[in-house]
This record gives sequence, C-alpha cells and structure tokens, in this order.
Amino acid sequence: MQFMRFSNVAHLPFTPTLTPIYDTTHNLQMYITKPPNAVNLPCIIQVHGGGWIEGLNTDFGARMANTGLCVTFSVQYRLGPAGVYPASELDVSRAIAWVKTHAASYGANPSRIGMLGSSAGGSLTAINQAAVSAIVTWSGVLDYPPLGSNAEPSSTTLKSYIGGHVAASWAANPGLWASASPVAKEPLPGWTPWLAFNGAQGELVPPAQLTDVTNADPAAVTILMPEAVHAIHYQNDIVPGDTRTVWRYSLDWLLAHI
Repeated sequence: MQFMRFSNVAHLPFTPTLTPIYDTTHNLQMYITKPPNAVNLPCIIQVHGGGWIEGLNTDFGARMANTGLCVTFSVQYRLGPAGVYPASELDVSRAIAWVKTHAASYGANPSRIGMLGSSAGGSLTAINQAAVSAIVTWSGVLDYPPLGSNAEPSSTTLKSYIGGHVAASWAANPGLWASASPVAKEPLPGWTPWLAFNGAQGELVPPAQLTDVTNADPAAVTILMPEAVHAIHYQNDIVPGDTRTVWRYSLDWLLAHI
C-alpha cells in the first residue's frame, strides 16, 4: 500500500502539554500535546497499554505532535478492578466523544480523528474503531479466544479484565468474551481502516492474532516485526521493507487515512 510520506518535516521542540479532565465522575485526564499555533490539524488519540492494570497516558509522550502534523490526545482510563470490562472500554468511548466536542479548542479538526493503541490499549482502540476514521494497533489483544478456536485463554490478566474479581472462564460465558473481543463481529457501519503490528520474538500477544484480524477484516493491513518483542518496545524499530520506524510509519499511515 502506498501512502504519503512526511519525512521532510523537522521535529519541533517539545510542545506545550495540557491535561484537562474529560470524565469528572472518575477524574480521568486527557494528556494533550499540540504544535505551536496549531490550526485545524488532524487528531491522533493514543491509548496506552499495561494489561488493563497499569500504564500511563503519558507513555507515548509528545512524539507525534512534535512533528507539527497533528495534535495528540492521550487517554487515561480506569485500571485494575475499577476498569473491568466494559468500564475501560466505555472510558475510551467517552474520551473519543470528548475529543470530537473539544478538538477545535486545541487547534485540531474533529472530522479527522485517528487512533493508536498499544497492547491492552490496542484492544480498547480496536473495539472503539467505529467512532474514528482509522486505527493502528501495536500488539493489540484482539481476539479472545482466537476465531474458530475453543481453546481456553491462558492469560489470567485477560481473564481478570473480562471477569472482574473472579477470573472469567470463556467456556462458562462465551457471550461475554465475544462482546469484549474486537474481531468477534463486524462493527457498524463496517470495519475502519486498520493497520495492525505484532512482534515475533517473545511476544506477549501471539503473532497469530494478525491472522485473526485479516480473517475478520480482509482489508486490514498487518505487519509482523520479525525481531521485535512487544508493543511500545518496537516503536523505534525499522518497518520491514521500509526506512521508517514503527511509530513514524504509524503516524504517516494514520494521516493518510483520516
């Protein structure tokens, strides 16, 4: 797939960051970074990872906004017992709605919104994809259990996220798991343009998840990083067959699709 490169844009100094509260009920912040004098720039919503139990919405920092090409909105969502499905999914949904309402106040265009999620954040990104124009996932947990499989998921972290205080068994409640799985059914009004990365070496998320993505959404673009481990740990690796790093390739792809 061909899309425009923006490699001639110089990196700006670290740009001013704002942290408004987007959810007053749960005191959840939006970590916003915008280039100086931003006007009508695309929005990139970023959703951090951490197994639904940890992580910071500052993990991505201001890297993408510092290209001068977008305004970034990094989402804080509930973690651990407070964030058990569907709580954190709903937090991200509310965050997207907040961005659409307030983007213009930060020099961003609310009609051009892409989303990037890492690991657990990739899952939360994928399941909310219908609300944005394009998504990128880095080692997202995307299919539980794998499509066409009756295998019980082995991750206790995933089971705790789905089932709460008592780890949930897929066999006992497949409907609950299907409702939480981003690729279990096609979203309405259809699949959003999707670029999915996964590592191949010692990866926490099975690389076969990429096959599950294309089985569900044949138009999705998938890239396996042959020497990479997991999510943000490969953001600085070079994409196979390209000269750009994963983070830069992801940004360029989003800008071309939103």
